Amino acid sequence: MLPIKPIKQTPVVIQSTDWNCIDKKKLVKTYKFDLHNKRLAFVVQIISSNDQHGERFKIIVDGLTVIVGIQSNSENEFIGDRERKHAKYADEIYGDICRYATRD
Repeated sequence: MLPIKPIKQTPVVIQSTDWNCIDKKKLVKTYKFDLHNKRLAFVVQIISSNDQHGERFKIIVDGLTVIVGIQSNSENEFIGDRERKHAKYADEIYGDICRYATRD
């Protein structure tokens, strides 16, 4: 019987930056990708989310970098739970794409 050789897997490194708060009413974060198909998958998911739930995210695409902005729509104009949930959702999409997207 032949010995079974383990498959070498490269660990997934997810580059992370923090969300920046601007004027107490906007959250902004920059996401960096190593492949165009990952960047595209991320942008499609964010746009799809905007279409399903009304506009939440502002997106700027520059090469393999995507800047995402979330602005408060509340009366008091401060970042609240809803905006934090949207930020967490964008981070989850990014993490999933970095972990599971393939090189095509």
